[in-house]
Order: sequence, then structure tokens, then C-alpha cells
Amino acid sequence: MFENKLFFLLPFFAFNLEDKMDEYESDETELKKFVDTYCDIIERLRQVKEIVLSLRTKGVIIKQMENVTRRLNDKRKKVSRKVGDIMGGRVLKMDWLERYDAAVANGRAEGRAEGDQSRLISQICRKLRKGKTVPQIADELEEDAIRVKVICDAAERFAPNYDEEQVIKAILDPIES
Repeated sequence: MFENKLFFLLPFFAFNLEDKMDEYESDETELKKFVDTYCDIIERLRQVKEIVLSLRTKGVIIKQMENVTRRLNDKRKKVSRKVGDIMGGRVLKMDWLERYDAAVANGRAEGRAEGDQSRLISQICRKLRKGKTVPQIADELEEDAIRVKVICDAAERFAPNYDEEQVIKAILDPIES
């Protein structure tokens, strides 16, 4: 799979081992082989350059590997526990997985901030359409007057309709507009 860059098939690797899962569950030596196999796959995945697979994609692949393997082993407690340990990073030291988690958290924070900014711009546009002044808008929205003024100045070129989508795009993506 690695040689042919068929990374999207890695989550289904567990099906290759399905006939041995009972053996892994009952024999600690065999369970260790299972762990070693999965650790090897994850290590090889870690070594794939980020230009080929992003951290996010690697994280998704690992999560799906865990989901598929756990589903195959619902009744096998030892194997399921080991899968969780491996994929959760407790067996391997996976700094890149931690970076992935941090990148996801950062992306979510950026998305929330952009959503908050978009909502504020929309509120200001609605108030501008009603003929409100910067001090009135700042007071009503309990926002800093300077921040409101900056948005109002940017929205001015879209007067008198103050199309919210266009204003949001002009402020959040100034290069494109």
C-alpha cells in the first residue's frame, strides 16, 4: 500500500488480519505481533512527507484505522484496548499526531473567530442600512468604537445596500475583492 501510495486503503488493513484476531486476543505473544504490525504501519505513515500526505490526512487515516479495527473486534477486549492504545499514541511517541491535534484545535479556533467577525460585520451592515452612526452602532452592539469604525469604513463602498456577503468578503478576504 505504501509503495503504490494507496494510503486510503490503510483503514481496511485490519481485514487482512481478521482471521487471526481470536489468536491475538488469546495469546500475548501474538498480541505483541499485532501491536508491532500496527506500530510499523503508523511509523511508516509518519515518515510519509507532508507534501504527499498532510498531517490532517494522516490523522484521519489513523482514526479510520482505529474505527475499522475496533468494529472488527467489538467482542475482543484485549485487541480493542491495544488498538486504542496504539492509535491514541500511548504505544508510540507521535509528536506529529500531537501537532495534528494542535492544528485541528487551531483551525477550529480560527473558524470560530472568523464566524464571530462575520456575525459582527452582518450586524453592523444591518445597522448601517437603518442609518445608524458609528457611536450608535458601537453602543448598541457593545463593541469598541474603533473596531466598528474600521468595519463601517470598509463597508462604505457598498452603500447604500451594504450587502453583507460582499462586505464580509472585502474585510476577511481583502486580496480577492
